[in-house]
Amino acid sequence: MAQKKNRNDDNQLDLFELYKPDSNHKKVRELGQAINTNLNASQLTEAKAAARSQEQLLKKMITEKKEKRR
Repeated sequence: MAQKKNRNDDNQLDLFELYKPDSNHKKVRELGQAINTNLNASQLTEAKAAARSQEQLLKKMITEKKEKRR
């Protein structure tokens, strides 16, 4: 039984060494933040484009209404 327990402890230690929470976790977090930043930047670009097209559409509608009144 003692050998089996030691083998499990060794496996757990190996997994811990593979994971290396201090370095890998930080890298994964930084990568996730970079991806989120890029997504947010692209979403912001899309939102700005949509706002510009909406603004142009509203200006066009206002111009048409003014012309109809004349």
